[in-house]
Amino acid sequence: AAGPADLIAATQLPDGSVAMARCLGTGQHLSLFLLHRVSGWNTGTVETVEAKKQVASSGIEVTAMKWFQISDREHLLCVGFSHGGVSIFTPRGAVCLSFLIEKKPVLRIRTDDGSTEGSQQGLLLLHEGGVLAIVELDSLRSVVYGSPVVVSEEGGGAGVRFRVYELRGRAEIQDACWVDKVQQLEDVFSMDTKMGVAALGTRPFLSLHTPAADAASSRSLIGTAASALTSYAKSFLPFRRGNNSDPLAFVQFRPAGALRASELQLPPQGPPEELPVAAKFIDPTRTGDRLEPAPHRHPTTSTALAVTCDAFGRVGLFCIETLRCFHLWKGYRDAQVAWLYPCDYPERVDRIEFCLVIYAPLRGLLELWDVTGAGGPQRADAAAVDLNCSLLSSCGQVYLLRPSGRFDRVRWHRKPCSPLTAGGAAAAPSQPGSDAFASPRSCADGEAVQPPEPDAGSGSSAPKEDGE
Repeated sequence: AAGPADLIAATQLPDGSVAMARCLGTGQHLSLFLLHRVSGWNTGTVETVEAKKQVASSGIEVTAMKWFQISDREHLLCVGFSHGGVSIFTPRGAVCLSFLIEKKPVLRIRTDDGSTEGSQQGLLLLHEGGVLAIVELDSLRSVVYGSPVVVSEEGGGAGVRFRVYELRGRAEIQDACWVDKVQQLEDVFSMDTKMGVAALGTRPFLSLHTPAADAASSRSLIGTAASALTSYAKSFLPFRRGNNSDPLAFVQFRPAGALRASELQLPPQGPPEELPVAAKFIDPTRTGDRLEPAPHRHPTTSTALAVTCDAFGRVGLFCIETLRCFHLWKGYRDAQVAWLYPCDYPERVDRIEFCLVIYAPLRGLLELWDVTGAGGPQRADAAAVDLNCSLLSSCGQVYLLRPSGRFDRVRWHRKPCSPLTAGGAAAAPSQPGSDAFASPRSCADGEAVQPPEPDAGSGSSAPKEDGE
């Protein structure tokens, strides 16, 4: 069973199986599992790939994990460490490469699928102190598969390419994500847009950072061309480790946690480029824990939505372009959130593009919220589940890992409700923090909350390690 300090990540592979990675509370051992999708999803379908692989030495620990799709058929695991190192693993536990850009702990790892107009696929690495590194995924692909990328006429070359930024004008940062097509707030008549970064933490609670008008990065934050990204190699010459023109000369093929920072450090590329604050949401008493951007903009209003979790047990729905708060849920201490998409069949006229999944681990409450309606967020369904579960998400799929090891997939379902109350009046919408939320301890008339419609693949059991 998972402990409170464990890091867990999961993703669905193209063959339907689920790859799951778990790092124990010590932060030095990695466990990898494959849940093969067959009828029933019983315990016999779980394959233990690595029971307890040591990936870090004494004094170094895993601080972040994220699965990402490197090709149509391949998913890899990116693991960040406390000394700033990063390792890329296959689902079978092999190390593809390890490197280090910034000698500060990796706090969060995110991916961009390249769907943003003018952007490339990339990895976002948030380091302690507000340092942000963006690595072009195409350059990682060239190193992992040994396939050279096309050298552009503007100077971009093969090898790992990245850019480093520093988020200025705020205190501690716990999470960050990029925002595409940010309107210029200082000129309401301007139609020009730029890329930006939303940061969550303390003082202020939420901030938006964009490149300065005269900055070279104002053309594109993720990178509109290979020349806009830093490359530490100009050619791809495999197996020539002594030659500095070889992209493999500065990467390792052992877990980054087992190596010193000096053995992983990529050549310095000058000081990080500053991203000043463009807007702030100020709340001096609130500390942000988690920031989850919606998969795409609102289908009707084109609003860039994101959900936040804070230390006071509140979940907020924000526009991360203007930092306006649309809705606030209360009473969800240690909440875990994820975006589920797509929710309905594409041919449906009234289909739900995406929905918000909120799990309250201290209350054992799992909820589905439709946040795209004209009337504001509406709860579609809820389920009473186990306490202290882990909510996992990847590429629109959401899973619930229970303390017993049971592994369930969450699916969209809208519970039918009567438009009239017992007195004949129209039912009022639920208010945040009220008993109408039907938590396990506040169900009306003692009625049990019905769970969402189960998936045919739900109910599998993930493996448990002895003594954990």
